[in-house]
Amino acid sequence: MQHFHQHMDFYNQPIRLTEEQMKEPMTVIQEFFRNFHLIDVRQKLWNWFETAITTEDGLFDEAMERSGLVHFYNQLEELAEAAYLIDQQARKKGRKK
Repeated sequence: MQHFHQHMDFYNQPIRLTEEQMKEPMTVIQEFFRNFHLIDVRQKLWNWFETAITTEDGLFDEAMERSGLVHFYNQLEELAEAAYLIDQQARKKGRKK
């Protein structure tokens, strides 16, 4: 089950980020790209997409592949939350001008 289903009050707010990461969301982006090169992100996203539309691909039959996919998913969710915070901060700055 996805986290936001358990925390409806946080539905449109970051839930994976630590307090420190919420103060400095850019660190999440930096950490993401320390863990994954851009080509890795493209390949993993493509593998997800291809597997989802074909369902006959046994790409994630191995436990290590599934574990890696879960790790990638969690990191990608943190990345999205950090990007959301950066966007919100930029909007607030834009309104102050």
